[in-house]
Parts: sequence; C-alpha cells; structure tokens
Amino acid sequence: MLLAVVILLAVVALGCPMNVTHYRDSDGSLVYVGNYSNDGSLALVDAQVKATAYDVSGNVMAQASDPMCEILPGSGVLPFEVTFPSNIADPARVDIKVVGTPTAEPFLATGLEANVVAETKSTELGETWVTGVVTNKSAEKYYTGHICVAWTDTNGNVVRVAFDDTGLIDFPPGASLPFVVAADLPPEALNINFYLDAGRVPPGDVARPVVSLPDSAFKNMFSVGYLFTSPSLSHEGAPILGYGEITNTTSHPISAPSISATFSDASGNLLAAGEPMTLCPADIVPPGEFTFGGFQIVTPAGASGLPKLQIQAEDFSGFESYYLKATNVQVTGSASGAEITGTVKNASTKNLSILTVCGGVFDAHGEFLGADWVRMTPAGGLAPGASADFTIDLPSALGDPSTAQAFGTGRP
Repeated sequence: MLLAVVILLAVVALGCPMNVTHYRDSDGSLVYVGNYSNDGSLALVDAQVKATAYDVSGNVMAQASDPMCEILPGSGVLPFEVTFPSNIADPARVDIKVVGTPTAEPFLATGLEANVVAETKSTELGETWVTGVVTNKSAEKYYTGHICVAWTDTNGNVVRVAFDDTGLIDFPPGASLPFVVAADLPPEALNINFYLDAGRVPPGDVARPVVSLPDSAFKNMFSVGYLFTSPSLSHEGAPILGYGEITNTTSHPISAPSISATFSDASGNLLAAGEPMTLCPADIVPPGEFTFGGFQIVTPAGASGLPKLQIQAEDFSGFESYYLKATNVQVTGSASGAEITGTVKNASTKNLSILTVCGGVFDAHGEFLGADWVRMTPAGGLAPGASADFTIDLPSALGDPSTAQAFGTGRP
C-alpha cells in the first residue's frame, strides 16, 4: 500500500517538505524522517513536528509530536523525525505539520565545525554510537554545543535523524568539545550531515561564568551493561550507565550540572564520548545542596578502566529561582514502578508560580536507583511560607527502593 504523506506548516506558511520516508524501529515504533525547507525569512524557535495518522476510513488512529533538533532557520533546511508508538498499525495517511514561534533573531551560533572521530556498535542497545568533536571557530564564547545529525542514502534521502548536547558547557573560541549521537543505522545510511548550534548570550544579558566540580561531587553508581548481560568493560559496545547525586561544592548557586564522560587511548586520543543525562531539570542548586544527574557511554575498542568524567555548571548568582526543601518524603513500590510523595515549602519572600520537584530513590544499602521529576503550577502560585504536596511517579528503577530524597525549585 502506498502511504500518502501530507505536510502542513502551522505558523510560517512558506516552506516545503523533502525526502519524507518512514521505517519501523527495533522496538516496533513507526518513525517518519525527512527534511523541512523553511522558505520564509523568519526562523522558527521551539519548533515541533506534529503528526496525525488516519486509517482508510479517515478515522484518527494516533497522534505524535516530537521537537525538531534545533531552531529552524529562515530560508534554511533542517531534518526532522517524529515517532508513533509500536502499537499503531500501518496508517493509510499521515498528516505532518511543523509549528513554532517565528522570530527575526533566533541567536543561532555561527563558525561551528564538527568531525567524526569513531563509531562503536552496541549490540545490546541495537545502535551505532558516533563520537565526534565540535569546534568553535568563531570569536564568540558559546555555551554547550547542540549537535543534530541526518544520515542520508545515495539519493540524498534522509534515513535516520539523531541529536544531542555536549556534556561540557564551556565553549570559548577555539575550543573543541566531544559529543556523541546514536541511531540504529541501516546499510543505506552512507552519508552524515551536521546541523550545529550552541547556546549564546542574548544582547543585553550578562555572560555567566562556567565552573567545574570535582569528581567527588558526583555520588554515582556505575552499572556495566545496564539492564543487559555484558560481562565486563572489556566487551566492546557494552553500555555503561552512571548516575546519582551531584552536590554543589562551590560557594555560589549554580545551574543543573552536566557530566561529560569520555574514553581516550594512552596518547590522549578520543575513543568515545558519553551522553549527558538530565535526571532533574532543576532551575538552581544552592551551595551544599544536591540534584540528580548522570551519563551513558558505550565502551569502545581499546578502553581500559572507567571513563573520565568532567562536571560543569553555570554560576547562577543573582538568578531569580528558589530552592525548596522537601519534608515527609516517602517512597512506595518496587523496581517495576515506584511513587515518591512529600511536601515542599516556599521559604522565600516571593510568590512562586512554577515549581519543579525532583525525587530520587535508594535501596536498603543507600545505593542510588533512579530519579524522576514533576512540574507543578499551583493555582495562584505558592505564597511565601506556604507548602505544597507532591507525587512523583518513577516508572522503573535499578532495584527495589527503600528510601527517597527530594527537593524542588520555584520561579516567580
């Protein structure tokens, strides 16, 4: 059956789709990939790909939405990917639209260049992890590299799309940051195309210093071959997951820290880079307080020992967000699903309208098992001195939870 694909653009009327194809992922998900050409002069920020699948009678089967890998530039082209769950049958028609907010100044970074260093196939994950470096060849200081990759076949058709951020934040002129992107690459994925961006300081804003935290700030748990049966680190392609609590060891508030994990050979040449994991999107972490974070990396050939870690965060002195301590924190459930409950109190002098509450669980020996978070918007906000109860659902953990810790952050 031929699949009809209709592409609509919700906010910017000018534009056209190119090279739209689809495939079933290894888990059965139905994935659509392609390019979108924005023929308008305005860029789209917070761009989303929205898709609706229909059966032969025109009934809606399912809807899906995924972010585009970066800002869709005016008069530019960007690959996209949108995924339906595995329980959907092949639809008769799929309508796809790209929506976003038009802007005349998207603050896109310029002067970035990326190169592939190595590829490692992980049989357990069913993916190829592509490690590279992105270099800032501009005269401007950036923050965190944003890497978007489209693999194409010999005819230029997009067959896979992947994107991720660098684990390192500090990106001054001349710096090169390691990165990794991962996908289940088919044989026809012959060419790799980079679409690069990085964080910039908008005009009128002050650049914030980037600080480094010691390895001791990360109370982590390494799991070799996480959820799989890899025998040891010597197994090429074995996935390694490391995550836990990250404590702010500085004397000033910081952003949520990011962890860069890398393997190098004896000469210092990069063999593999890891993927940073944001387990909690905390707005701010005061001195002495903690958040949750981690990384995942695939073991390359020639690796020995554990990966090298670098932990960075931005100095958030003067940032208007407030850390909320949690009390009465309890956890119920098992490794297949747990629930964290408790109460956060607004000890600031501000009414807080947006709350982010994060919770982590531990086994009976104090080993970290996992974390999740919830966003809350109390009606009328959370007044100074007021408290709010929270519930965090943790879909799975590495073991049976015994205790939990939690905290919140809030914005006026």
